[in-house]
Amino acid sequence: SQTQLEEMGEKIKSLLHEKEIYKDSELSLDLIAKHLKTNHQTVSQVVNRYFRKSFLELIREYRIQNSKELLMQTDY
Repeated sequence: SQTQLEEMGEKIKSLLHEKEIYKDSELSLDLIAKHLKTNHQTVSQVVNRYFRKSFLELIREYRIQNSKELLMQTDY
């Protein structure tokens, strides 16, 4: 249902924002699924529908944004 999709989407967003799991080089759909006590197919569907992008696109966006922030903080 739409409500379940939104709830799961918010949980994934929380993992990305608060726990910063995108920094884990071993991050996978399975790992997120374990955090959420579900399966990787469900996580994949939620990412595709809620974020409207693939899992890899989503993680890359977070990693690129984090890299930009780190570069801006670095003194030359």
